[in-house]
Amino acid sequence: MPKQRFRRFDHQLYCEAVQEAFKNGKWYRNDVLSFIEKYAGIPRAEIRITYLTGDAGPKIEAVESIALYLEDVVDGILRGEEPEDMVPVKVR
Repeated sequence: MPKQRFRRFDHQLYCEAVQEAFKNGKWYRNDVLSFIEKYAGIPRAEIRITYLTGDAGPKIEAVESIALYLEDVVDGILRGEEPEDMVPVKVR
């Protein structure tokens, strides 16, 4: 039986992608905190407090919210829609 070379888009894949993007201490960078505030609606203070308390609740909520947002964006792109609130990447 051949090995599967791809994974289907599902909620778990999106969550793993968000976690991978924020690993290695990136949770506390200003750009990441701004992204979380904008797309997950979680104040940066709540994320910063997790560093002191060890409570993973706000981070889990952020991952879930951003994963749902990404699902909507990807579904729109697959339907041929342009994401309206995403800023194009600038390469310098």
